[in-house]
Amino acid sequence: MDNPYIVKLYDTWFDKKLEKVVFITELLDAGNLKTFLLDKGEQRKSTIKKWSKQILQGIQFLHDKNISHRDIKSENI
Repeated sequence: MDNPYIVKLYDTWFDKKLEKVVFITELLDAGNLKTFLLDKGEQRKSTIKKWSKQILQGIQFLHDKNISHRDIKSENI
């Protein structure tokens, strides 16, 4: 399962002591969409169009594999 718009998941486990699921993913240090928009302010239409297309391509990739994200928001993009 490889797509440039989907974060790679390397491992998961359940921590019984903390009662939490732990996810090991690829490192993404660029922040998130919400922070970027708050820092940069209004963006050009072409930038928003490009981002929207990439987000929709990522969602389509997941849906083609019968996977639902269930928590799509700017803090998770």
